[in-house]
Amino acid sequence: VLAETLPVFGQIVASRDSAVAARVAGIVDQVAVLVGDRVPAGAVLAVLDTELAQIELNQAIADIQEATAGIAVAEAQVSLARAALGRAEGLRDTASFSSARFEDAASDLAAAQGQFNQAQARLLNAEAAEERARYTLERARITAPFEGVVLSVEANPGQFISVGAQVARLLDTRALEVEAQVPAQFAPAIPQGAH
Repeated sequence: VLAETLPVFGQIVASRDSAVAARVAGIVDQVAVLVGDRVPAGAVLAVLDTELAQIELNQAIADIQEATAGIAVAEAQVSLARAALGRAEGLRDTASFSSARFEDAASDLAAAQGQFNQAQARLLNAEAAEERARYTLERARITAPFEGVVLSVEANPGQFISVGAQVARLLDTRALEVEAQVPAQFAPAIPQGAH
């Protein structure tokens, strides 16, 4: 069987070529790869400094404990104010009833409920701060999204990088394709999906 060959110019391209970026801002503490390194998916490319994020996490945990205690105190104040209002209400049809005392008890209950609501809001804020700090800590390790070869390293230890800043460029060498310009008269002879 004779086969016809035709010299053409082309290029080899990868189906995946990614600029791996930081998902959080910070100071680069360590760069774990060099240009040309072959890395598996999940390999650490760089690590950001986590000292501040750890401090923020510890603060958020303390704030959660404080807010939880505040809720307990506020619940007790609501119970006391509700009981005082109930006692004042119970005296309504007696000579001992005082409308000023009743209004004070109602006002105290409203204030206690407001303090309870504030304590709950402080807990929600503290929980959000904890979640944010954990997110920062987890994303401080910038990893390879797929197996590949490191084409470039854009981060250096001590450098501040912002969210979205490129740390490294990674090329997936497992899925390479050839792109070439073939004259139209030879295109029908090329099988669909030819490798």
